[in-house]
Amino acid sequence: MNILNLNPDEDIGASAWLVEMDEHRILLDAGMHPKREGREAAPKFGKAGTHDLDAIVISHCHHDHVGSLPLAVRHFPKAHVLMTELSYLLVERVLHNSVNVMTRQRDELGIKEYPLYTHDELDDIAPYFQGFKYNREVEWAGHSKARAGLPSPTLEFFDAGHTLGSAGVLLRGKSETMFYTGDVCFHDQTILKSARFEGVKADVLVMETTRGNREVPKEFTRQGEIDRLVEAIHAAQKKKGCVMIPSFALGRTQEILALLALLMREGKLKKQPIYIGGLGRVFTEIYDIESHRMHRQHTNLHLNEAFATGGAGKGRGGHDEAGRREDLCDHRRHDEREHGGA
Repeated sequence: MNILNLNPDEDIGASAWLVEMDEHRILLDAGMHPKREGREAAPKFGKAGTHDLDAIVISHCHHDHVGSLPLAVRHFPKAHVLMTELSYLLVERVLHNSVNVMTRQRDELGIKEYPLYTHDELDDIAPYFQGFKYNREVEWAGHSKARAGLPSPTLEFFDAGHTLGSAGVLLRGKSETMFYTGDVCFHDQTILKSARFEGVKADVLVMETTRGNREVPKEFTRQGEIDRLVEAIHAAQKKKGCVMIPSFALGRTQEILALLALLMREGKLKKQPIYIGGLGRVFTEIYDIESHRMHRQHTNLHLNEAFATGGAGKGRGGHDEAGRREDLCDHRRHDEREHGGA
């Protein structure tokens, strides 16, 4: 087994790991570096050489893990692209939004090489994408090798608990195994359960981590952070102010929305409208559709009852959609939906 890191830097971003196993080659993730611009933000795919790639695997749909996927497919045109079925629901929306962002940066910042890929190119490569369930062993050899009857290594996705569709990836070869965690969360969130890596055994472990070299402060607790959030909201509202919470559109937005809804139901925050728009609204609707997979130990409230759903969109995939107001105390509509509604 050979493993090559294609990240152009040593810190977070542009995740891309080339793995050679039993004369097969697979790429784990194809991200974009958040602190760089243009082609300097992409992985160094040229370091992988000119040999064919069998497959590309995406651990989850955050930009630092999937943002350069069209470039990877362009560089390795024979590779098929594998991900979880939930990531399959998200990936095109994420990448089309990236085109919009790069186009705007080209006009505003003068980055002439942007966009690095186009909407039409994304539409062309989308048929290469395949979604799979967690805990299912999948052969990933290239199509030509499979047709020739050559034995294939396998992979299996394990729920990483990080965001919707996130997965650790276990590669199994003839005599060696490798486990790639991707981004992982080892504690329950308001919506998602913690990573389910129980029983995973491997010869090689590749773990990416933001704070892995620093211990968690002894005084730090999740509940303590929730209490600080409640105090900050109370302080702002006491001054008759509004509260704006910037957050990632995928994952963090939905966690905050569900947490606020829970705090309102518990009486720790007063019931009040929340405004949300843009790509976060689109992802929240997908979370709600897949709510049967989510952690609902503390609340059965659907997420789309905890945020303002948007109006008709202007851009691809609703990227420019504006949100409207939704009153969180309207339990009657929630009850209708829970008991025989649409």
